[in-house]
Amino acid sequence: MRIECTGVKKLTLLAVLLAVGLVLGVLEGMLPLFAVLPGAKLGIANVVTMLALVWFGPFSALLIGVLRAGLVGVFSGMATMAFYGGAGSVLSVVAMFLMRRFFGEKVSLAGVSMVGAFFFQVGQVAVFAAVIHNIQMFRYLPVLTLISTVCGLVTGLIAEKISQFQITR
Repeated sequence: MRIECTGVKKLTLLAVLLAVGLVLGVLEGMLPLFAVLPGAKLGIANVVTMLALVWFGPFSALLIGVLRAGLVGVFSGMATMAFYGGAGSVLSVVAMFLMRRFFGEKVSLAGVSMVGAFFFQVGQVAVFAAVIHNIQMFRYLPVLTLISTVCGLVTGLIAEKISQFQITR
């Protein structure tokens, strides 16, 4: 459900989404859950990007996704990770927007999230492969795809539940 608002109200809602995403992103980075798999995370912070997409559209989602990735990288002390997350966010938002644009309600938010999670990993791996000048990094993509599919499903289910709440004037 799209939220129709402009000006200060929209800016405030986007700022709240960004703040929640930052907190979730930093906390998620502290979890030792995926320490053995570089680049793998639960992706719970991506819920805010999906909500921005559903509530405000692709430009707002892109803004939230890129800002969140960059700021989480800076706050966590791993500024170089901001480039990986930023590239992943751009590809992810574009893919999720296209899924919603062409398939609409035929694909659930969970399905859209799974596609977004896959393209987030593609973006990360592409940047990393370019940085280290090694195309072989794409061999790691199937492992990340398996993990991101499951995590994208969970993220999408959470976003589906939250997006149903009414935000009133």
